[in-house]
Amino acid sequence: MQPAGRENAGLAKVDFLDFSDMEQLREQALAKLPVSGEKPVPRERYEGADGSGSISVTINAKGIVIDVDVSRDWSRSVSPDGFATALVQAYGVAVAASLEDAALAQLWEDEQRRMAQRRREAEERWAAQRGEAPPPPPPGEEDPQPDKAPEDPRDWMAWIQDSLYSIGDELHRIELVERGAANEQDKTTWGSHGYLKVIHRGPEIVSITGDVARIRMAEPYQLRSEALEVLRNAQHETD
Repeated sequence: MQPAGRENAGLAKVDFLDFSDMEQLREQALAKLPVSGEKPVPRERYEGADGSGSISVTINAKGIVIDVDVSRDWSRSVSPDGFATALVQAYGVAVAASLEDAALAQLWEDEQRRMAQRRREAEERWAAQRGEAPPPPPPGEEDPQPDKAPEDPRDWMAWIQDSLYSIGDELHRIELVERGAANEQDKTTWGSHGYLKVIHRGPEIVSITGDVARIRMAEPYQLRSEALEVLRNAQHETD
């Protein structure tokens, strides 16, 4: 049995703790935004393929597998013991594409807010130079005002306590979410013919294992059917 995990997905490895050249990364991401200036719209379907193009996986915008394709001559470019690796690689490429679209949509929104802020600051400077009051922000772009401490000393202690309670409640909520995620156990889903086994955590595919002997004897349509079955079952299993 050969396991294939996310580390074998064929995706570029990124060190998210390396902030040495974040501005360059930001510029590269901005270059991927639509030239028209419109907000990127996530696609309904994302397809990913392994390096040989023999195996492909299609997911929807939520990351759920909706189709798998195995070419008739897949064994010419993928060995039986590499089938599971190729399958998870195809799945990983599709997931990466969907995540990139979601990230670009968020980047577009961030850039719109940044440009709006720059426009407001420029208008305020011009107004100040003319001795005029700054113009009000457009509807929907009002800057949220921070919760200011009361000036009356009698109310100050109550304000501090309320603020600490609010912070404590938020930290407790985050702790509960993190604890729930940490306690979520990996589950195993088998294909009905024993070709494939999927380890998953909720709908997230953690790894795929293939029975090399059975895969070697299977027809492409059988592998396609089982891959689609086991991936769908893994992502929809809630018990």
